[in-house]
Amino acid sequence: MGDERLPQIGSALATQVAAVADYWIVNLVDRVLEVYREPIGDQAAPFGWRYRSIEVLEPSASVAPLAVADARLLVADLLP
Repeated sequence: MGDERLPQIGSALATQVAAVADYWIVNLVDRVLEVYREPIGDQAAPFGWRYRSIEVLEPSASVAPLAVADARLLVADLLP
């Protein structure tokens, strides 16, 4: 694939990710869980959207996925 297609692929991927209502990043370097929720359109943001809710949770915190709200997980259990 030529380099000229990379921006198109990045834009398409960003559009698909914008539809993800509950996006988690296990940040191993800082030993935290980053939880991104509530994607919204924002023309000033890269790719035209951003997450309205961003939480950074320490290992002692717990979190529940939106799909199973009564299933609490300890952040520490997600970290090595």
